[in-house]
Amino acid sequence: MESLKVGVDVSGLGGGSRARVRSWMVGVGS
Repeated sequence: MESLKVGVDVSGLGGGSRARVRSWMVGVGS
């Protein structure tokens, strides 16, 4: 799970894709 968290952080800094990252994280969690 830590790896996923890191990837999410990097993506968020990539370009304001927080909304998209959040949806992706939710999908993975589910």
